[in-house]
Amino acid sequence: MTKIYALIASFFTTIFLVGCGSLYVSNNPDAIISTHSSRPFKYGFAYSREECEQYRGTLTLYNIKKGDVVAEVGAASGWLEGVYSVMTASVTYYVQDIDTSILNQDQLSKMVKHYSSVRQTPQTNTFKMVIGTKTGTNLPDGAFDKIIISNSYHEFKDPASMVKDLAKKIKPNGTIIIFDDFSNNYIKHKHLGCRITSPKPSMVIKEFEKQGLYLTNISAPINSLENNLFFEFSKQKSDDFKLKTSSVEKYIKILDQLNIEETYSNANLCLEIVENLKPYIATIERIYPRFNTYFSSLGDALYWEEMDLKKSINVFHAGLVLYPKSAEIYKGLGTSYCSDNNYVLSVENYKISLELDPYNQPIKEKINELNNIIAKKKSKKSKHIIK
Repeated sequence: MTKIYALIASFFTTIFLVGCGSLYVSNNPDAIISTHSSRPFKYGFAYSREECEQYRGTLTLYNIKKGDVVAEVGAASGWLEGVYSVMTASVTYYVQDIDTSILNQDQLSKMVKHYSSVRQTPQTNTFKMVIGTKTGTNLPDGAFDKIIISNSYHEFKDPASMVKDLAKKIKPNGTIIIFDDFSNNYIKHKHLGCRITSPKPSMVIKEFEKQGLYLTNISAPINSLENNLFFEFSKQKSDDFKLKTSSVEKYIKILDQLNIEETYSNANLCLEIVENLKPYIATIERIYPRFNTYFSSLGDALYWEEMDLKKSINVFHAGLVLYPKSAEIYKGLGTSYCSDNNYVLSVENYKISLELDPYNQPIKEKINELNNIIAKKKSKKSKHIIK
């Protein structure tokens, strides 16, 4: 899917990576997006063993295990499957995309070679490549334990046809997982980079229910602007999950007030909400294991949608009350301050993020870049004073 990647590269040099939450920089739009200096393949993010380990939480969330047959639809080069292969054994990965400039045998071979070299043991996973169309995946029927659609559902031109096709591809007890940005009941959210308006989860859920697939898990509350949705054929599992979510519904109603302008414009109101939620965090996280993304995704959206530093900072600071060691939230603060040309505060927050996420090489580079800007400004100011 070249369109989104090229647009991101040309529109923003600062890239928010889904999944591990690291910030990456690409100054070359022709690179499509590769964050490794040697560019072992055209599109990818995590390259070192340490960077791959940042995805272990996602691997656990998706429950990818030995013997599974897993596909990613809209997988680009398959870099994410490469990352997973570093930490899994005997999994069959199908890498699917419609864009042959990114996914082809040459790129797939380079990707597999790279991640096989990163593994601590010989490669035991297998990789297969499939080129799809705008209305169908071309994946084999009834073959998959998991199908992952990571950061691609919002780009489907014909969601109904794609979901109908996907329903044929999983095993009777298989799972379809959608990771993406979403709009919610308060905010019409445009996807960073491509600027496509993200659907509400409720729209996605209805589309899947038409094919007999039901929501059986979700990683964050339904109004989180970033989420993982899990779909299976079991209506009973879906009903059981709804019952679980109802047990924390009163807390989520309090949380959702953060989406209201009257609230996110007022730092004290934001803090009051999270203080009220603080005693119940463990209970909420048992239902929503990635509850923290609610704050980082909302803070990011308020800045990029409204270009309002104060509003985004109010939400980020509220999130830090509950998650004082969130590298993602500090990264969001750093990016917001940077975009507002407050480079000193940007560096301060990026440094904290780096302390919490020490293998984030691109943030190291960003800090160096900003320190150079700060030093040049000081130098110019000194020369002006001397004159």
